Amino acid sequence: MAVRRDPTAEFDLLEVRRALETHIARVAAIRMTAAEVDALERAVVGMRESEADDNLYAAADIAFHEVLASASVVDPVAATEVDADGRKQAEDLLRQAQAD
Repeated sequence: MAVRRDPTAEFDLLEVRRALETHIARVAAIRMTAAEVDALERAVVGMRESEADDNLYAAADIAFHEVLASASVVDPVAATEVDADGRKQAEDLLRQAQAD
């Protein structure tokens, strides 16, 4: 069964994503520790150095977003409570999005 894509809904989703990511980045920048800044920089370097390898790029991109997520939450313990299934789903979705 094929999923019909609604261009309006996709645009709306991008708008929501942009607003959320902007807010998350702003909050993370305020709360980030030196270790998180280092981790973020390593993730960015990893993305730049792995543009030709989708798997390495996806891993670096996920690491980048995990640092932002961790730094943007009030309770840092909550940020580390991501189960393996949730991480695998996120990796699968990212790879699928890159393939599209």
